[in-house]
Parts: sequence; structure tokens; C-alpha cells
Amino acid sequence: MQRAKVEGAFEDTLGRMKPSEPVLRLAEVVVRDCLKKKRDEHARRISGIEKEREEAAQAVSNLAGLLARTTDLALIKIYENQIKEQERSRQMLAAQIEQFADNIDTSHDAALGTVLDFLGNPLAVWKDGDLDNKRLVLKLAFAKRVPFDPETGLGTAVTSLPFMVFQALDGQKDKMVDTTGIEPVTPTMSR
Repeated sequence: MQRAKVEGAFEDTLGRMKPSEPVLRLAEVVVRDCLKKKRDEHARRISGIEKEREEAAQAVSNLAGLLARTTDLALIKIYENQIKEQERSRQMLAAQIEQFADNIDTSHDAALGTVLDFLGNPLAVWKDGDLDNKRLVLKLAFAKRVPFDPETGLGTAVTSLPFMVFQALDGQKDKMVDTTGIEPVTPTMSR
């Protein structure tokens, strides 16, 4: 089989994998929603740790006030130990907040654009890409190696999960009723 014919058949396969615009927009909305939920959860965790840190700082302040007013040596020792414990806790919580803040990944939006470009048109990435990009297309677009036989050519390719989902969603839109011309149901009054 000629090389150009095999490459053409492969490019046809990649071209058919392109999802419709509504499906691609839906995927973007879903991914952005997941990222927002992840960021919100991250913010809630930081807020919870900050609250604990503030409570530890308040406990230190309260214990310091008690310490200043007491003359009992046993109580002084207890208050000092509690202050040390609360201060250690406050410092550990401050370190956790700093660690969480350092782990906020803001590269999602840029990465999402790249991923959607690929998912939206794997054929364009294949045609415009260098050898590494072409290898990446093979890894990301297909769940298994694309079968090839020198006599019969390309076999049926097993696409990766995102493309399977896109194909299923694109297939569903054909089964949906077009809402153009359908009027809303209005209640009728019988007397």
C-alpha cells in the first residue's frame, strides 16, 4: 500500500474525530466548572486553617492575660506550657497556609486552551506538528496502537476516552428534538 494512501486514511480518521463546536464548548464549560470547584475548595481549606491560626493566636493572648494576673507558681507553669503549645500550633498552621498558597496552580487556563485546541482539531495538530507533537497525538487520541496491515491498510482505531465521549455526545444531538417552532405549554382553564 502506498505511503500517501496510508497517511491519507490516517488523516481522514483524525479529521472525523473533530467534535462539533457545541460539544467542545460543553467540554470547556465542564472543565472550567471543575477547576472553579477545585479553587473554591482550596480557598475553603486555607480559610479554615487561617481560622484555626487566629484561634490559636487568641488563645495565646488570653493565656498571656491570665499569666500576667496570677501569682500561683503552679498556674504560671501551666500557662507558660499552654502558651508554648498554642504558639507551636499557630506556627504550624501558618506554615500550612504558606504551603497551600504556594501550591495554587494558575496555569490551568493556559493549559486548558492548549488541550481544547488539541481536542477541537487533532488533525491540525498532526499536520502542523513536529515529530514529538505527532507522537503526542498518537498517545492522546488513541487508546491503543492504530492497527495497520500492509495488505489492507489501517484497521479500526480505538479512540481515547475524551474522543469517545465527544462522539457519543455528537451522536446524541441527532436524536434530540429541534425546539424551533415548539411553543411552551400553556394551562387551559375549563369551566
